[in-house]
Amino acid sequence: MAELGLLLLLFLPAGYLLSRYSKSTQRDVITPKQTENIRRLWEYAEVAISKQRYEMAERALLKILKSDQKNTAAYNRLGLIYVRMNRYDDAAACFDIASSLAPSIASLYNLGLVHFQSGNYEQAASALEKVVDLEPSTKRLLVFAKVHQKLGNHKRVVDIINQVVKEEPTRRNLEYLVEAYESAKQYKNADDIKLRIEQLQE
Repeated sequence: MAELGLLLLLFLPAGYLLSRYSKSTQRDVITPKQTENIRRLWEYAEVAISKQRYEMAERALLKILKSDQKNTAAYNRLGLIYVRMNRYDDAAACFDIASSLAPSIASLYNLGLVHFQSGNYEQAASALEKVVDLEPSTKRLLVFAKVHQKLGNHKRVVDIINQVVKEEPTRRNLEYLVEAYESAKQYKNADDIKLRIEQLQE
């Protein structure tokens, strides 16, 4: 199967994930018990992040976690900082802890992406399967398909892309399905989809 051309989102700058998560933190995680010291550390970490001083932000967040070991927001934010620092094992550990304390789509998705980036495809598949169970959006399903492509699970890729096509029968998604069928050696099905694509052009 070709690379599907699918997952630009896997290769977006980590800053994109960081900014997206900062907007959804309050919705996605349990708000931790705030103390004045923790509040000041959060403010310090935010300023450091805005200035791209990630080691300073890391120190502030580690101090928060020393005081509040179940602070899922801090684990998620720290994980995203580690992505920016290319410390993927540390990032995965943070997202793993966050998702075990308070499972959320954001933490599980980030965990899956970090494992994918590190080449840990089995772990990526495990995390992303939970994500698509909770939110089977087209983008998330395509990421999930990409992981199974890397694992050589061609029949599973076919199933996932069929689900995508059912929701969004666009030309691009149909082309992905052709690639999936060809990789699974289901050539008759691939030819049927090619005919369907040709009919779209008429």
